[in-house]
Amino acid sequence: MAKPKENRRIPDLVISKLDDQAPFESLRTLETENYTCFGVTKQEVRALSLKVIFGDGKMALIQYSRMLSPITYNGKNEIKINTPVLNMAIQGSNLAPLLDYLGEQRLAWIQSSTADSLSDSLMMRKGEPEIFAIQMHPAKKVEEKKGE
Repeated sequence: MAKPKENRRIPDLVISKLDDQAPFESLRTLETENYTCFGVTKQEVRALSLKVIFGDGKMALIQYSRMLSPITYNGKNEIKINTPVLNMAIQGSNLAPLLDYLGEQRLAWIQSSTADSLSDSLMMRKGEPEIFAIQMHPAKKVEEKKGE
């Protein structure tokens, strides 16, 4: 009995779907609710990566799949995210909601606050998380940690 001929056409790339009418194709089309220092996706949408925007215009993308567990929050002013190649620290105030958004893969982008004065800080929503600084450093190798 002859096998039916296979369809070997490569399908069009569709990463995920927001709904039946609108396929999600790129980070530019990812709809977020934007706050002063971060953007959050809709509850049913998961981001593939976290875009980090630095004050000098530089940016970095960190894939959620590369983040190592645990992501930690010290309960006061710092969240630490580690990957196999880098360590990142997010410093600020009211950061607990950001930890939850990270856990749900809904945090799409972050940046440091540009609030230079008290009046700028008052423009933020009440209780909104504020990011003062984002620091990235290469991860230490296992051999280096043993030698310390």
